Amino acid sequence: MKTAFACCLFSLHLFCAAQTCEYPVDSSKIDLYKKNIRKYYKKVVAMQDLKIDSYLEFEISNYLRRSKDSLYKNWYQLTIDNLKAGKRHVNSDKTSNVELFYYIALSYYYLNDFKQANIYFPKSIKIKVKEAKCAHYFYSLSLKQLGQFEEAENEMKLFESYPSRN
Repeated sequence: MKTAFACCLFSLHLFCAAQTCEYPVDSSKIDLYKKNIRKYYKKVVAMQDLKIDSYLEFEISNYLRRSKDSLYKNWYQLTIDNLKAGKRHVNSDKTSNVELFYYIALSYYYLNDFKQANIYFPKSIKIKVKEAKCAHYFYSLSLKQLGQFEEAENEMKLFESYPSRN
C-alpha cells in the first residue's frame, strides 16, 4: 500500500514538474510554423538547405510533437544536425549560443535517444544555461530511462532545490 501511494505521489510530482519545464506552443506563431513546414517539404524534395534559425526549428519540432505529427522527429534531427554543425546558431533574443547544448540535449530527449541526451544535459548545466532547472529535470528523467536511478534521484533533488517559477 505504501508503494502504491509513493508511486502516485511521484507521478503527481513528475506531472507538476513537466508543466514547469514544458515549452508552450506560441499560438501567435502557428502560421509561421506552418509556413516553414511547407518550406521544409519543398526543400526536402529539392535537397536544399532551409536557412531558418535553429531555435525556430526547435519550436516547430515542439509544435509538431504536440500536434502528434510524426514528422517532429525529422525536425528534431534537423535541429541537432544544424546546431552541431554550427550552420545556424541560435541568435534570437530568447536564447544565446551558450544554450546550444541544452537544445541539442532536449532534441535528443524527445527523440528518445537518452544516451546522447545524457551527454549534452551535463554540458548545459555546467555552463549554467538559464534553463538549468529544467536541464536537471530532463537529465533526471533521461537517467531514469537508462536505469541510473540513484543519479536520477540526485538530479531530481537538484531540480527541486531551485525556486519555483510562477
